[in-house]
Amino acid sequence: MTRITIAEVYALVMEMGGVLWGDNKTRNNGLRSHDKAHEKRLDDLEPIVRDAQQKIDAHLTAHEKMNAATDQARTATRVALISSAGSVLVGIGAILAVVLK
Repeated sequence: MTRITIAEVYALVMEMGGVLWGDNKTRNNGLRSHDKAHEKRLDDLEPIVRDAQQKIDAHLTAHEKMNAATDQARTATRVALISSAGSVLVGIGAILAVVLK
């Protein structure tokens, strides 16, 4: 078993601190600075993403409304065709009734 001295533990903690927070003088060149830079980029992108999401939602809503209107138009067309076919059959029946008398 290897023994670690307090000095080695302290050196390791200082090295980890340097990686995370930066050097002891400026404290701006560690992972924290990269994290802050990424957070700033995310803050800059957030309004763009929200705007795109709103536009997509509006487009999908409009598309759903168009689909509903198309379904209604198809139903109305079918009803009109069936009604027309019925009227034609009634007319043919009336003509045949007159002719066959």
